[in-house]
Amino acid sequence: MKLLIIGAPRSGTTSLSRGIASQNYFLKDEPYNYDIGPTKLDNKYPLKELGEYKNIIVKTIGYQLPKEKEGTNPIDFGIEFSSHFDKTILLDRLIWDSHYEAYVNLFRKLRLGLDIYSPWTFNSLTKKDFQWAIENGVEEELKNRKKIISDLSENLNIPITYYEHLYSEDRIKVFEMINKWDLEDIDPFELLDYLDPSKKYRKENKDLI
Repeated sequence: MKLLIIGAPRSGTTSLSRGIASQNYFLKDEPYNYDIGPTKLDNKYPLKELGEYKNIIVKTIGYQLPKEKEGTNPIDFGIEFSSHFDKTILLDRLIWDSHYEAYVNLFRKLRLGLDIYSPWTFNSLTKKDFQWAIENGVEEELKNRKKIISDLSENLNIPITYYEHLYSEDRIKVFEMINKWDLEDIDPFELLDYLDPSKKYRKENKDLI
């Protein structure tokens, strides 16, 4: 099965794609994010790996476009891109405050050269981090990137899966959510374990050991 995950930034796309990939799926991670490595410049559209692997999971963030599609509306591209896959999953977050804080933290880590997938707490953020975010239009940027997901949901008629639900303590509901995706060759119990809420990057205290 060819699976596509399109998400807003910091919406759980990495954990979900890695969880699926751990079950013998080839993972293509943000092929059109040209900021995270020169090798990404070799990624063409459409992806050659779609013809090379029977089971493949591609993860992308809604605003990312291949060089061949520069200037294309991200909604139009997302609709076209999804047509190459058997199933598309859309991810976003429900709670604005925690989403914004996570996005500010992403930029903090990038500026400091830290691992963006390492644990963190709200206390890691400073007034300077929020001031930087204000000066650089981070709030408006996040709103625009969330709107891409909502517009894709409307156009593709695919419901959005929300981070808060995917990592809920109510594991029965999470299991039911996974089953509704009807993913071939994926053990829902294994994926449920992989998405355990204890593995979220954001922690509630300073003890990250």
